[in-house]
Amino acid sequence: MILIEDTSELRFDRADHPDMVAIQTRMANTEGAGEFDMSRALRSSLRMSPDVVIVGEVRGAEVVWMAKAMSIGIDGSMCTVHASDSAQALLRLVAYAMEPPARYDRGAAVALLASAVHFVVHLDFTAEGVRVVSSVREVAGTDGDQIISNEVYRPGPDKRAVPATPLRAETLETLATVGFNPAQFEWDRW
Repeated sequence: MILIEDTSELRFDRADHPDMVAIQTRMANTEGAGEFDMSRALRSSLRMSPDVVIVGEVRGAEVVWMAKAMSIGIDGSMCTVHASDSAQALLRLVAYAMEPPARYDRGAAVALLASAVHFVVHLDFTAEGVRVVSSVREVAGTDGDQIISNEVYRPGPDKRAVPATPLRAETLETLATVGFNPAQFEWDRW
């Protein structure tokens, strides 16, 4: 597992993850040398043959390298992105891929991200200040330059996720290949 962050925030326990490699980015020095940005860290991590890549927060064009990692068989990889809801998170990822230096056109960005991202999990706070899963969105493919997705769980009255749309049969089959048993899952509760 490779963990990449600008600022160390995720705090994985090395006892639980002894094979984890933590990479932290750094800014250039006063002469403008020595920068090690998120894109470079992601590119470097791919040479390490990781099982999983976790990026603390995607804020720009590094999303392209994250999506490449996700789409070349590094399943289970994930990143965080700040957005107001799960649909907005997908739009933000597409916008980041279109930023310099990547400058993907919208269609290419949508195709890359739809092939790489399988789910978006959105967290929110209840009125009591408790962080909860409020939405789970399944990526279902593309239609032109749009990502097609289904909100499997949507925010309920207290912002906690409640069932909305069943998972696609194709997704259930994929999950079953890694041990997920839908019969044991309580679809009406999160």
